[in-house]
Amino acid sequence: MKRTLLLAAAAMIIWAGQALAGMEWKSKITSTVKGKEAVTLINGYAQGGNVREDFIEVPKDQGDLSKKGMYWIYLGQSGKVQIVDPKKKTYLEMSLDSVLALAGALSQVMQMTVSNAQVKVNSLAAEKVLDYDCKHLSVESAYDMEIKMLFIKSKSHIDETREMWGTSALPLTEMAASYRFKSFKLGIKELDAMLKSQAAAYQSLGFVLKSAVTQNTTDEKGKVQTTVTKMDVTEMTVKDVSADLFNVPEGYTKEEMAQIPGR
Repeated sequence: MKRTLLLAAAAMIIWAGQALAGMEWKSKITSTVKGKEAVTLINGYAQGGNVREDFIEVPKDQGDLSKKGMYWIYLGQSGKVQIVDPKKKTYLEMSLDSVLALAGALSQVMQMTVSNAQVKVNSLAAEKVLDYDCKHLSVESAYDMEIKMLFIKSKSHIDETREMWGTSALPLTEMAASYRFKSFKLGIKELDAMLKSQAAAYQSLGFVLKSAVTQNTTDEKGKVQTTVTKMDVTEMTVKDVSADLFNVPEGYTKEEMAQIPGR
């Protein structure tokens, strides 16, 4: 669950710049580590600031909060996030601020510290994606990270290049105030500053149709592990979507966070 929450919280940086209305899309996320490829397929829906993501296909080691068949609903006006499990007919509900707070708490449990953080934003030549004119940015980040947890202690250096293609040609509207990235903090001063700089760059992109992230992690012995994550929106339709998509079905049981098994 730790990984799921941290990734979900980080994803809010991108969503914070995108208020979506009347759209349906399909996306493919491909992650490659040590030559092994993992694919996630997501169907997305948006209307009037509310967003829903359905997990159609997920890797076998996916976290308990994003298994195949589950879906996440982001409710713009209330600032709630609902994680729905149709198989169990249950759902977990929390505020967006709670998701971010949990991610921050996990970083504190791991006694994570970040230093020497740097961010460089490069504007690249505009390109077309799915016939939409897209702005093209490259965000280069670098930082040192140290983790102390129980008897485990590790130091590493991370270099990351994130390319993103986004369009304002889709019907974007103002996102609810509760979704704004200004509350995105993990309680790690240098990391929070870096995330804020990245978010400011993403603000001008509009809807992100494509991204490519290459992360190189160098450990204390100089060994480098490279992770490449690509996201492609494969289909996009501008249309009104049913309001029922953003409601938990009747009869589903609400669970508390402590009852949800984690990783």
